[in-house]
Amino acid sequence: MVVKMAKKTKKTSLSSFLSEEKDLNSQERNLIANVIENMNNHTLPEQKAINLLIAGLRKLSLEQSLSKQGYALLEKLQRGDWSNGLQWLAFSGLSM
Repeated sequence: MVVKMAKKTKKTSLSSFLSEEKDLNSQERNLIANVIENMNNHTLPEQKAINLLIAGLRKLSLEQSLSKQGYALLEKLQRGDWSNGLQWLAFSGLSM
């Protein structure tokens, strides 16, 4: 199953950060795609999406399955570096 970049309607710093999907491993791409899908279906509020991504990336880190890009994403999410939260999810930055 390949995760690919979808058409973007708005570019944010986080979407730019994730635009190099080749740097993310398949587990990271699947995690992000699942969160995006749930956000787009309006079944996952923004703060829960952030918490879910952080928890998922931490789990991958414990399993030593986190890429360099994944570590950078985890650090940025934990610090709250994206003031716009996860608005980038609304336009399906990554989709299945």
